[in-house]
Amino acid sequence: MQHAVPIKETHSGLNNHIYYASSSMQGYRPEQEDAHCNELDVPIDPTKNRFDQDHKFCVFGVFDGHAGAMASEYCSKHLLPCVVQCEEERLAQLPDDCEDSLKRVWGSDDLFTTAYLKCDADLRQYHLDCNVQPELGAGTTSIAVYCRLPVDKTKPHEIVCTNVGDSRAILFDGATNTTVAMSKDQKPSNDKERTRIEAAGKMVSMGRVMGNLAVARAFGDFRYKNSPDVPEIQQAVCVEPEIKRYEFTPATTLTNGQYQFVVLACDGLWDKMSNPEVSDYIRQHLAEYQIFNEEYALTQTQMEPVQRTWMHKQVSTWTSDDIASFLESIPSKFKRYFRLINNGRDLVNYVTNDAAWESLMQTKEGIVNPHDFTEAIGQEFRDIVLKTIEENNAKLTADVQIKSTTAKLAFLTEKLIDFVVFKKRSEDNVSVTIILLKPTSEN
Repeated sequence: MQHAVPIKETHSGLNNHIYYASSSMQGYRPEQEDAHCNELDVPIDPTKNRFDQDHKFCVFGVFDGHAGAMASEYCSKHLLPCVVQCEEERLAQLPDDCEDSLKRVWGSDDLFTTAYLKCDADLRQYHLDCNVQPELGAGTTSIAVYCRLPVDKTKPHEIVCTNVGDSRAILFDGATNTTVAMSKDQKPSNDKERTRIEAAGKMVSMGRVMGNLAVARAFGDFRYKNSPDVPEIQQAVCVEPEIKRYEFTPATTLTNGQYQFVVLACDGLWDKMSNPEVSDYIRQHLAEYQIFNEEYALTQTQMEPVQRTWMHKQVSTWTSDDIASFLESIPSKFKRYFRLINNGRDLVNYVTNDAAWESLMQTKEGIVNPHDFTEAIGQEFRDIVLKTIEENNAKLTADVQIKSTTAKLAFLTEKLIDFVVFKKRSEDNVSVTIILLKPTSEN
């Protein structure tokens, strides 16, 4: 689209070990196709998990959908239950005298492959249940982090990253001052991926599977998983996850900027910023925001938006460009009729003045395509604008103080998205999750 849709969906939370924030923005795409999974407390049935009782578990994922949001929304809700079910079955079958390494939750790479294949098969059936031919359906990449957190928070925190596609995860470990790539982009042009694609009877053209799909692994995309006599894991596009593990030794106190965090994001971020650039951006702002000092509130300067949009202005001051951007952000049918409004002052006059609105509805002067315009459409638009006026005025007059660590992290996540969309000019949907470890001295 010509104007970015700046509306974000943001979630945040914390437990004894971590803070997290996740956010998504549609940006310049005509549809938001991304989804998140944020689970701070993953229940593993204690009657089946007889071994690993001294850890808590949480999971975070970013799902970058394509050809629609059906696959990303499904996987964001159903991938974790598939993993938990397969893990409980594995743990329940372990003998007491097995190797210690097998007694750990998320202990087996085979577990993730089995669970991911199951989720993909379930997604195929979900298409059929929704009367959608799987070969015509959507697909999604997946980058997920499974956290194994000890009850004794001074002990190592294990991070298991699983990657399907070209979303990406990095971690920064302040104890060693290193940025670690937790995944590799699975592109069709990679030798390993190309070999599998061609062995399945498909081809790579212009860096894409069959000249169309820009990723080599994904959930869904069943039109690329139909080679006869080829196992699911060897199809041209597969869901076998690449897995990497890392153990953080938590910092006792925060000194010399020794932050410890993980970043998950779709390729809308990574296409515009390198791993070190993202790591440096986050570290800089964690320090600037005094992230763990909840007595420190962000200043007005720090809270200035990366780029001012209609969301940061009184409606009466909107320019024609603001109005065009606003119309991109609401149901597209309104743009068909109201695109000739020149400024916010006229818009406010129309929607707040009953006589002016009644005249507009009767004469339809200034309405594009008046032949199929109805008063019901006009009233729906009026309600949206009145709600926007109320919300914008409330935000602009509120005395906002961002002080808590969770709120600061959420603000930082949103600011990173704005930076990559408005300054780096990413034209993709952008979704980001940041997981920040607590120093052990934090309660």
